[in-house]
Amino acid sequence: MAGTLPADVAPGDIYRRDRFYRDAAGQWQTKYLLVLAGTQDGDVVFRLLTSRVHGRPECPPCYHGDPYAGFYLGYLGGELTAKSWLDLRRQDDYDGLSFAADLTASALTQVATLAKDILCQALDCAAKADDTTRQQECLMRDQRTALCCP
Repeated sequence: MAGTLPADVAPGDIYRRDRFYRDAAGQWQTKYLLVLAGTQDGDVVFRLLTSRVHGRPECPPCYHGDPYAGFYLGYLGGELTAKSWLDLRRQDDYDGLSFAADLTASALTQVATLAKDILCQALDCAAKADDTTRQQECLMRDQRTALCCP
């Protein structure tokens, strides 16, 4: 059974978070995140996007090797003008109430939505990643089923 997400948020949505973390110089850094699934409590299972290759191949698109596991998304368009990969390193779930509040405060901005076929592949790849928790894996697989992925 697929989890729930905050209102108007769907698996496959890509958001920009302008103040995701501070770098060593104390400057805020922007990150893009892909919504993969929701939890039963309404939290958001996500992974970050990256444009840094760092040994991530384009083919095969799903890569679980060293130095970094990733899923190649290609050129997504809009403000995502460089080749993009889904970074499959561990991320704690985004608290659903905080996610909704960040949307309301415009701290999160939706910039794109993945096509269903790419989302299905990304969910499968992320579910198999070493850093994905057992709970996240189950939620991603349930989301694949809810989307009627092949």
